[in-house]
Amino acid sequence: SPVDWVIDAAANPSVLAGIDGRTSSRQLVEHNLLGTVNLLELCKQHRAGFILLSTSRVYSIAPLVALPVEVNDGAFRPNEAAELPRGLGAAGVRETFSTLAPVSLYGATKLASEALALEYGEAFDLSVFINRCGVLAGAGQFGRADQGIFSFWINSWLRQRPLHYIGFGGH
Repeated sequence: SPVDWVIDAAANPSVLAGIDGRTSSRQLVEHNLLGTVNLLELCKQHRAGFILLSTSRVYSIAPLVALPVEVNDGAFRPNEAAELPRGLGAAGVRETFSTLAPVSLYGATKLASEALALEYGEAFDLSVFINRCGVLAGAGQFGRADQGIFSFWINSWLRQRPLHYIGFGGH
């Protein structure tokens, strides 16, 4: 049957995938990147539009870790008095923020998927949209620390488990 649009939401949803000792780095590439290639080939065959649900994990780790932050109303915000890297403003990270490696194996597969989607769009005249989603929760999120933080918080609350913060000085 004909296909008008494809939404690529398939991926191993863990930034620790392939490096945690429980999952294969090869499987991560096969699921995230080759899965996208398979869907792009389907779009090419049916002349269908393509929507890629990517991730905010495509941004460079080093400049993210080095961001000057301050606490404002109980939340971390970029310290605007400090020199901020290109692509970062008061509203947060923009698409122009660095995507140079390292971004994590997970981030690299999603960034490569973005590049391939844009190339398929150009080469085969397909409509392509990319959404670099941030914190997500859903059916594929199992309340593990390496997945969506909201589902992790909810799962911890339901099971009356304490929450431990590992970033930003433990806050």
